[in-house]
Amino acid sequence: MMENVNYLINRLLTARQVFLNSRLKPLGLSSSLFSFLVEIIQEENLSQKELSRRLQVDPALATRNIRRLSELDYVEKVVDPSDRRLNYIRLTPGGRKISKQIMELNLDWYRIVSRNIEPHEFEKTVNVFKKVIINVETAVLGESLIPSGPVKLPEFLKSGEQDENNESPKE
Repeated sequence: MMENVNYLINRLLTARQVFLNSRLKPLGLSSSLFSFLVEIIQEENLSQKELSRRLQVDPALATRNIRRLSELDYVEKVVDPSDRRLNYIRLTPGGRKISKQIMELNLDWYRIVSRNIEPHEFEKTVNVFKKVIINVETAVLGESLIPSGPVKLPEFLKSGEQDENNESPKE
């Protein structure tokens, strides 16, 4: 069972979900809202349709998650005046206030999964895994939205500034 790739992927996803839920709870968020918020933080004014496409989720799920983020006052919908069917999603002041915290969670997760792995080994692993995902998405969905170029590791991973307690790099 331990050699089964599906088993290993599920274990990783479950651990990530537990990690995110525990860190996001004080903000009224859950792991299911996290990827939406990260995408909006990285590129504001995405249309709701584009957000759904990028995250490869059903438009109804995107609507529910955006509604929840809106209720929490982290995002707002802006209707396109030239096409009232088109909604753009952007951060509210409340969303901007927590955006650094949200993005830090991404780095914290990176620190956890890369712990005790040499930077070159981790970078190679991430790039192989990226190719696997592109292969699967292309075969199952007909396309992959993931760019085919290599993944670049964050500088703190390359420089080895991570300490043994998994703390942030020194500034």
